[in-house]
Amino acid sequence: MSLLHSNGIIHTDIKPQNLLFEYPFSKDDVISTDDQILNNRMRLIDFSSCNNDYPKPSVLCQSLYWRAPEVLLRLPYDTSIDVWSLGVVLLELFLGYTAFPGRSEFEVLHMIQQRVVGVSSRCNAQAVIPQSMIMRSPRRAELFSVVPVGVSLLRNSQKTHLYELHPLAEEQVRALVGGKALVARVVHEKPFPLNMAPAARQTEQRDRERFLALLNRMLCVNPLDRAPVETLLSFPFITVGACGACQT
Repeated sequence: MSLLHSNGIIHTDIKPQNLLFEYPFSKDDVISTDDQILNNRMRLIDFSSCNNDYPKPSVLCQSLYWRAPEVLLRLPYDTSIDVWSLGVVLLELFLGYTAFPGRSEFEVLHMIQQRVVGVSSRCNAQAVIPQSMIMRSPRRAELFSVVPVGVSLLRNSQKTHLYELHPLAEEQVRALVGGKALVARVVHEKPFPLNMAPAARQTEQRDRERFLALLNRMLCVNPLDRAPVETLLSFPFITVGACGACQT
C-alpha cells in the first residue's frame, strides 16, 4: 500500500477478501509460533479498481462495510480512504466480527458515529462527523437534520445550529442493538484467555494500548487527521510486534 500511495495510486477496495497471507513454510516444517508470526507476509490483491485520477466525489468506490466517511458523503477523496479501510480491517481482525455491518450507507454512517467516538481524541465526541464535512456534502439534506444548539458567542442574540444524522427508523434501531459500544471500550474490555499468566496479561494489555494508538490515527472521520502509511509504519504496534508472543 505504501508503494501505491507513494505513486499517487489509491487501491479503493481494501477489505479482508483482498488480503492474503503468504505462508513461507511447508506443512512438514517444525517451527515455533514466533517464527510463524514473524515470517508471515500479507499480500494485497485485486487492483482492478485502483485509480490515480482523483478527487472524484461523484464516483462511488470501496465496499460498503469498509467505505470511508468522505466517500459516504460524496466528498473529494485521496489515498487516505485506504488508511480508513485498513483500520477497519485491523479492528475486525481483533474483534472477530464486522465493525460496521450496515445494510445501507445511512446505517454505516450511524455505526461510525456510534462506535468511533472515543477512538480518536481528534474527533468531536458530540458530533463525530465534522460540521465542515457535512456542510460540503452534496448529501447534506438527504442524510442530516438541522438542530439548534443555543446562542452563538459570535452573534450574541442569534441562535446557531448544527447538523445531525436523521434518526434511524424503528426497525433499523433494532438491527443495531448492541452496536453502541465505543471501539476503545471494546478493545479494552475484550476478555483475556482464562489461563493467561499475569506477565502475558500485562504484555497483552500493552499491545492493546499500542493497537489503539494505531487506530487513533487510522479511524479518524476527518481524512485530514489520518496518518499516511509511512507514518503508521513507525508506530510501536508495527515496529515492536503485533502480538504479545513477539514482544519482550
